[in-house]
Amino acid sequence: MRPFRFRFRFRFRFLLNIALWSSLCWLTACATINYDPQADQQITALTQQINLQYLSWESQAKSNGPVAYDAKFYDTVEASLATLEMRMTASQDASSAKLTQLFQNLMQQLENERKFHQEHALDAGYCHAERLLINTQLSVLTTYELSLKNSAPSKAK
Repeated sequence: MRPFRFRFRFRFRFLLNIALWSSLCWLTACATINYDPQADQQITALTQQINLQYLSWESQAKSNGPVAYDAKFYDTVEASLATLEMRMTASQDASSAKLTQLFQNLMQQLENERKFHQEHALDAGYCHAERLLINTQLSVLTTYELSLKNSAPSKAK
């Protein structure tokens, strides 16, 4: 009688493990987050735009003194950031929900920078520090998209 009970338990556990693993694989496949090449391009373009502007201001501040306020730059960056946020948080997965706080932080940083720049001309050191700070925040988005890109299944040619 003992061997039968052992075989039954072994088979039951084996079938239960198979059922659990197949359910887990199925749920994981359903919850896949897709890589978005357009969002990746938008992040790259936004980062490049900010870097070019701050490097230009830094160079200008070194040669001509502090840089005056430029509303068009801030308007363009805010619009790009809002568009990117809508695109990246549109999916209903848990990781995109966490991006909302990152975008709120970026928008707040940009708003604080805008207010400060309206009241004060920016010197070279400030432009350099601000560029590095914004790049650090944008690097999180870049890393997120690259991790999605690297985990995306490769398509057969």
